[in-house]
Parts: sequence; structure tokens; C-alpha cells
Amino acid sequence: MLADRWTQGTFLLVDPEPVGWQACGRFSDLEEGKGVAVQIAGHPIALFLYDGNVEAIDARCPHAAGPLDRGWLDGGRVVCPLHRWKFEIRTGQCLTAPDKPVRHYRTRVDETGTIWVESGDLAK
Repeated sequence: MLADRWTQGTFLLVDPEPVGWQACGRFSDLEEGKGVAVQIAGHPIALFLYDGNVEAIDARCPHAAGPLDRGWLDGGRVVCPLHRWKFEIRTGQCLTAPDKPVRHYRTRVDETGTIWVESGDLAK
């Protein structure tokens, strides 16, 4: 009987896509300090594992659209591989041109190791 199986814990109900969040990868696919490119609603996002936390920023440098996911981390800053513009990984603030930040996104990792990015208006 369904009710019996329910009470015995046979089913695990998980909201597959919490409102405003998008699944975009697996924690096990990240390496400390290396970027990974993902897409949310056609928008490129760069994921980084930094100090044990998943950080997400826009994947394109506002200067010349350099691929920030191919950049490197230097003390908590992502360095664009094209012209070496630097961005704070935890805020998106640009150190090279303070008026040119990239967007930073909140992230979480669920119990299955799925990375979720708060997509806000990107998913609309």
C-alpha cells in the first residue's frame, strides 16, 4: 500500500528545482582554484572552488569578454586570461576598474553533491 511505503521511508521527496535556483553541476567535478563554465538560461557563469566553497560569477570579463572560467585564482581574485583584470571571487568587484564589476551569484550544494546557483532574473 502506498501509505505504508511512504511511512517506511521508501520515497524521498526533493524539490527538483527550488524556485529561483538552477542546478548546474556536481561538486565532485570542481577542483580547488580552477574554473568551470556552465550556462544558466543561456547566460555563461564561471564556477570556482575556493577555500572549500563554491563561488559563481559571470563568466565574461566586462573589458573584452575574456573567459573568466579559464582565468586563475590569485589570493581570492580571479585573473582574466586576456588582459589580467582582477575580480574578487566572493563579490565580483573588479580591482582593475572598480566601475566594471561582474555579477556574483549565491550558491549551495545539496546532500547529493549537486551545485545550485541562485539564478534570480536569469531564469525568466
